[in-house]
Amino acid sequence: MATWALRDIAKRYGAVPALDGVSLTIEPGRIHGLLGENGAGKSTLMNILFGATRPDRGHIERDGRRVAFASSRDAIAAGVGLVHQHFHLVDSFTVRENVWLGVARPDEARLRAAAERLGLAGDLDAVAGRLSVGVRQRVEILKALYRQATLLLLDEPTATLTPPEADALFAFARELRASGASVVFITHKLREALELCDAVTVLRQGRVAATYAASEATPDDLAAAMVGGRPAESAGEAPAAPGDRARLRVDRLATSGDAGLRVRGVSFEVRAGEIFGIAGVDGNGQTELAEALVGLRPAAGRVWLDDAPAPDGRQARLAAGLRYIPADRRRAGLALNLSVAENAILGDEASPAWRRRGGRLDSAAIQRHVAMLAERFDIRMPGASAPVATLSGGNQQKLLAARELARRPRVLVAVNPTWGVDIAAVAAIRRALRAACAEGLSLVLISNELDEILSLCHRLTVIHNGRLSRALPLDVPPTVIGRLMAGDGPTWEQYGPTV
Repeated sequence: MATWALRDIAKRYGAVPALDGVSLTIEPGRIHGLLGENGAGKSTLMNILFGATRPDRGHIERDGRRVAFASSRDAIAAGVGLVHQHFHLVDSFTVRENVWLGVARPDEARLRAAAERLGLAGDLDAVAGRLSVGVRQRVEILKALYRQATLLLLDEPTATLTPPEADALFAFARELRASGASVVFITHKLREALELCDAVTVLRQGRVAATYAASEATPDDLAAAMVGGRPAESAGEAPAAPGDRARLRVDRLATSGDAGLRVRGVSFEVRAGEIFGIAGVDGNGQTELAEALVGLRPAAGRVWLDDAPAPDGRQARLAAGLRYIPADRRRAGLALNLSVAENAILGDEASPAWRRRGGRLDSAAIQRHVAMLAERFDIRMPGASAPVATLSGGNQQKLLAARELARRPRVLVAVNPTWGVDIAAVAAIRRALRAACAEGLSLVLISNELDEILSLCHRLTVIHNGRLSRALPLDVPPTVIGRLMAGDGPTWEQYGPTV
């Protein structure tokens, strides 16, 4: 197996330095963690190692010899595999077809051998779009193993996994390490990095801030290196007690998705000032439930806002004060081809706040609004006129959350609002959510981050296969929540809905 090294890597995008003299060594038979705030350069560095991006300066070495990748195909041929944060699968293809896409001479024996290692031998003819998130991730890893990767780059691999699925991923990463392969593990989760990795490198503003032996570092060490000596921002105290009056009431809500019924007669209520948590693994009806609540998807059942029937349709519910942070910021939350300023007022362009007399847009007012959002949420960007696509994923997420909270809604439905966001921004977003709820906002928080649910919410339920469990105490063991998220039958018999 090979030792890989990146030497003095630099990359700029216009006036913005993404990487500035980064050097990193990845040894065989080791798991190397890579941490950093959003925009620190992690993804750019991995894209350079994978041949998808060319550096402005510096080079890559394999066993002490320089290598140059003109494309990802060159990197794959050299034994590098990348599992993206957003999976690169063709949903209508089978697992086998996805693995063999672009392969000149498919090898069934090699495919089956790799699939056996990942427990996928029985899924090769399954359609990718019908698989769970955890299985889809294993298909991405299968693609890399089939191509005989000895250096596997994992970008935020546990973001959408249940605890048992994350444990299985950790076990497989350790198996790869034992075989002599190398793994680079990109994560925002400090304890996760220390638990799994042999060494951890922290990037800050495009430079190496620190490299630690994982056995000698603490979460505080990593956090301090990530934020440059600034204390990691606290999410705050426990949420303020909600009021007694129900702000949002949902009765037997049911709706369908592309594959049939996805939300199965769920009922709940959220009080004014309450944070109501719904935990679950992606693909169990969360998106359909959220879209039905905000009027984007037709649904049976009834929804009330402040004891009045909620109006039908998205625009009517927006006007009634029901806002939405969707799970997929790139497809549903932001318009990537528009500027930061245009995205900051998206959906509210007709508001008098952004108009001059005569109806023309007030550019100065919009610029001031963007500056306020950027300061409050630490949104890092080249400028308000920059396309939002040029922002890192975390800064895109902060812009989306900032935009919706700035509109002071009565009810906010938020799906994974801190997904892909660094520790300081996570704390800032959570603090803003709590502050809004202290002023009366009712928050429906749908998240696959158990720590987020347990630290923010007043009450907790779990969604699986379109059903909601009964309300759970916040001190319920995480293993119980994990089993509910995984659809464990006996656990659902004990904690499932009472009606």
